[in-house]
Amino acid sequence: ASPSLDVGRRRPVVDPASTNTAARSDLVARLVAGRILTIDGGWIRMSHEAVFREWPRLREWLEHDRVAIRTVALLADQAEAWQAEGRPAGSLLRGVRLAAAVDLVADRPDRVDAPTIEFVSASEQQQVVDEQAAEQLLIRERRRSRILRSALVGTGVALVVALLAAAIALNQRAQANSAQRDARLDALVSRSLAVRPAQRDLAMLLALEADRLSDGDS
Repeated sequence: ASPSLDVGRRRPVVDPASTNTAARSDLVARLVAGRILTIDGGWIRMSHEAVFREWPRLREWLEHDRVAIRTVALLADQAEAWQAEGRPAGSLLRGVRLAAAVDLVADRPDRVDAPTIEFVSASEQQQVVDEQAAEQLLIRERRRSRILRSALVGTGVALVVALLAAAIALNQRAQANSAQRDARLDALVSRSLAVRPAQRDLAMLLALEADRLSDGDS
């Protein structure tokens, strides 16, 4: 026999963790009648090693059941620790571990006690709360990003408008200055021509000033 499938290993006839005692009692009675199980003082055990040897499917069931039992025991320990610690949210199951626990409770409800079910249920509720909080955080981040983008776009538009206004003002100022220089240049040229017959020196000075002003424009 496999070391993990001990013929001498006993189980109580009445399993306090079972929620379907009638069906379990009926099954035990059938297996005892078929000499597969033996009842001894309130305990049941396998009758013969040959049962394991000649019934491979049973071996597979028992191996699978042992894995489930170990998992249930581990889950019960975690539930007990959670209760002892005051039920902190940080000790609840999450992710893959929670999914496995939910499947186990659904598949083996007769093996899971009330504190463990409460532990798994609280873990599911906390996961919903965590997911909702994460969703709200994502919504806030997206809203903040939209506001920031809008502010940047508004700032960009305002900057462009300000730059255009400054350019227009500079252009208008340049045009005004150019008009003033043109008017002064015309006045110098006109006066130089007017005084040239009588005051050639003054006419020359006015012509030089007009030339200097003209060079400044270029």
